Amino acid sequence: MFKKPPHKIFTSSALHKVDIEVLVPKGITSCKFDTHLDETGTLYSSSEKEPLWFSMGKGGGLAQSNLIPTGKSLYTMEMPYPTSHNINARSRHSRSRGADLMIPGVVPSPILPSLTQGQLVSVVQYRNVTPLVVGSMAINGSELRYDDDDQKGKAVVTLHAAGDALWALGSKQEAPEGKQQEAVVTDDIGGVTEAVEGVKLDGEAETKEEAATPERVPTAQEIETTLRATTLYALSRLDTASLPLPASTFYSSHILSSRPARPMLPSSNEAEQPIDPKTFLSHLDIKHTPHKKLAPFLKTIEKDGIIKLKDVRGELLVFSVDAKHPALVEAGKWGWKTVGAEEKKEKAREKDDTADGSAKEILVEEVWFPEASTEGFFEACGESAPHYTLSSLRPLLSKYIAAHNLQHPTTPKFVVLDDVLSRALLRKGEDGKEFVGREEMVERLLGNMKGMWRVGGVGGFKKMPLHPVNVQTKTRQGRKVVTLVTGFEPFGIDPEALSEELRKKCASSTSVAPCVEKPKQLEVMVQGSQIKAVTALLLELGLPKKWIKVSENAGKGKGDHERHLPLTTMADTGNRGFLKRAHTFFIYLGGLYAIFIILLMTPGFQRHALYMHALRFPRNAKFDTPELYGLAPGKTLNLNLTTSDDIRIGAWFVAADGFYKKHLKLAPPLKGESANLEQKREALESLLPSALKSHPTILFFHGNAMTRAFHLRTRLYSTLSSRLDANVLAIDYRGFGDSEGVPSEQGLLLDARAAWDWLIDNGVKEGDITVVGQSLGTGVSAGLVAELAEEGVSPRGMVLLSPYSSIATLLETYNLGGFVLKFLRHRFDTLAVINAITCPITIVHATDDWDIPVAHAKVLFDSLLESLLPPHPFNSEDVLLGKVPHEEFSKAINGRNMRRKEIVATMEVKGLGSISTFSRNDNHGDITFLQTTWGEHNGVSAIEGVIDVIGWSVGMEGQ
Repeated sequence: MFKKPPHKIFTSSALHKVDIEVLVPKGITSCKFDTHLDETGTLYSSSEKEPLWFSMGKGGGLAQSNLIPTGKSLYTMEMPYPTSHNINARSRHSRSRGADLMIPGVVPSPILPSLTQGQLVSVVQYRNVTPLVVGSMAINGSELRYDDDDQKGKAVVTLHAAGDALWALGSKQEAPEGKQQEAVVTDDIGGVTEAVEGVKLDGEAETKEEAATPERVPTAQEIETTLRATTLYALSRLDTASLPLPASTFYSSHILSSRPARPMLPSSNEAEQPIDPKTFLSHLDIKHTPHKKLAPFLKTIEKDGIIKLKDVRGELLVFSVDAKHPALVEAGKWGWKTVGAEEKKEKAREKDDTADGSAKEILVEEVWFPEASTEGFFEACGESAPHYTLSSLRPLLSKYIAAHNLQHPTTPKFVVLDDVLSRALLRKGEDGKEFVGREEMVERLLGNMKGMWRVGGVGGFKKMPLHPVNVQTKTRQGRKVVTLVTGFEPFGIDPEALSEELRKKCASSTSVAPCVEKPKQLEVMVQGSQIKAVTALLLELGLPKKWIKVSENAGKGKGDHERHLPLTTMADTGNRGFLKRAHTFFIYLGGLYAIFIILLMTPGFQRHALYMHALRFPRNAKFDTPELYGLAPGKTLNLNLTTSDDIRIGAWFVAADGFYKKHLKLAPPLKGESANLEQKREALESLLPSALKSHPTILFFHGNAMTRAFHLRTRLYSTLSSRLDANVLAIDYRGFGDSEGVPSEQGLLLDARAAWDWLIDNGVKEGDITVVGQSLGTGVSAGLVAELAEEGVSPRGMVLLSPYSSIATLLETYNLGGFVLKFLRHRFDTLAVINAITCPITIVHATDDWDIPVAHAKVLFDSLLESLLPPHPFNSEDVLLGKVPHEEFSKAINGRNMRRKEIVATMEVKGLGSISTFSRNDNHGDITFLQTTWGEHNGVSAIEGVIDVIGWSVGMEGQ
């Protein structure tokens, strides 16, 4: 109102006698005025021409409801005023310039809710009583929300402020800096104008010495009350997926960070000062409560049934939280701004301040789109967004688990899977899995979703992965070090501009050229080791730090001092010492290699190195309870078979999924789950002949190491029995698992024959058995089926997963041939026997198999194909010595290749690999070779597409 001088001030005149009697001071004058906004009012001044009061409007008058005290009447003349009408402002800034007090600038106080819109108030800086502003409430005090930083608008409309034009009408005294509140206050809250009663202005204002009042601190009870509310608020926001949680972690990471950033301060009585919010927060911890320690404090909350605590090995854990407790439901509605949120805002503000003037940070979005298997989960959660961020998935999973009560009853770290979660989380070959760990849920969900990325927030999303910008140093042309920057194109960084900026910042030559490793990409090169400068520039351009990858490949240059050392000194202290250490290292390495070769020629070490049967995982396996390893209850029988040399071997019979669902899964429960499980096993044992006759059977031979209960193998049993609807008989070779004896090539073939004979003895037809071998088991399978072929017996088919051509060739692949081959006792020469096999053969191998290269599978396939191709017309030695003309040799090779194309049918399967197949002329069945593009050594059998190809190749696709 008085930001500018009044537009017009009329002539002063003496007051009437009646008016003088109303006011105590003598010599008071009044005058009319018009503000710069053409508002009319009346000003009342003392005999010394100091403005005391004013009223607005033409009516004016001395009715106390119309009088508004000036700052000088409240401060200079020591006029009393009710502190209950003081609005505490957070800062003095802009108050003295007449600006209105906005809502975010109001300090919380218990008196505020009683104030009404239009009520006269004074504004003081917090913990001072000097009025800075006289104004009126713009809103009701009850409408102020102290926990909402986003609430906008005016709290107080300024009528007059210290230092404005009205202040300047009196003496030239400076606007006051403020003084501490006195202990004497009034309880009357009728209005600021009531303070004018009994005012005496005779003579100069007396100067009073104010006694310093010590700062009040909150009591222990006040702290406990607020800290308890803080704990309830923290519990209402706690993700139950993180439980159980150490109590100390809960206190430091959740309670302290959930403290209110703007606490509602306790009301003070007449003899006390209000508490400074900073002081209150500095005392708001467990040490200032009556309990002094965390454990007794949390146990008071446990007594109310809100949480459950457990002491595990001397550490107190918050084990569970009752999220439906009324106290937590109510606390969840509070929604105050927390200390943790304020700290994050402050850090972000500091980050913005330090980045002032730099480019806006590049927005990089990583999102995941639901696919068929996960759509049901999001529908069950009531979500319909097209895509989701990583941070939004964990709360959805926690919400779903809590809503459907899926937490494991005894182990909270695990979650029981229902149909929706099974489809959303399980991977291929995990159909029988009943629960998963909480920590792996998000990763599993992401694995079944489609990851996409976008930069800049515009345009379409692109398929993951998005690689970071790579900054690395390399040594070129001897000892010349350069810094290379690649991979910046997806982030919209212009290479020419980047090169120019680096040239200026580094004072070095730069260039832009195609990347050597990836010619389609560009690379920016700058002379010298400039990683720090390049990283700083990328950050200035707005590239987030997480999208910068730094690697120093070049050696650090020597300092100036070292560079000027004499040559002999450098050789003695540097190169010679390094060469000596390197020489010693290689000597030791060569010695270890020689020892390994010698050991490999000994029978005992050779056996352990090949079979690795000492690695019996899982340890102490309970083979009589297959359900512990992911197989359905009552679906598997534990067997003991006896070989022809009187060795007992362990085996599992897994019933076909269709037979299990029809005869076993719906068996009525008895007195308990264990009784029901035993009933199912007895039922399967009694129905075993029926299961063997009604469904085809797979005889499975596993690889080296581990046992039949190893999780990768049990997944394969589940997949084969469900996807192909076939029975599975899996054995542990002698020396493996719970089987007796010591492994050997002949012994494993006897074990395989014992398993075959058990199936035949139990009524299985030869044409209903498919022999499947994996890794080491491929040699066992080929040896068994070749032996059966000599007897005129042919199984339904043979499947070789990740096969080798022979152990001897495999050792040569590992560069372990030479003398070792002369002492090799276990050969498993599949290549030597595969052409004698008279049943359909399927070979499956992954291109990225590092254990056994895919070349071994190609050799087996080519060996089966060789009899159908034109013979080589030339001796291989003559070809190598150049005795055969090149034209004749090329013609012969082209003829063989043309014939191969006529015989072999090849089909590419997107996302899986290539399938090659041909038929043999002797009616011995088709040969199929599936070369997958991924899967490695052990994972290839877990691919559903591989299982489908196996079923198709042996005639089980209709099961």
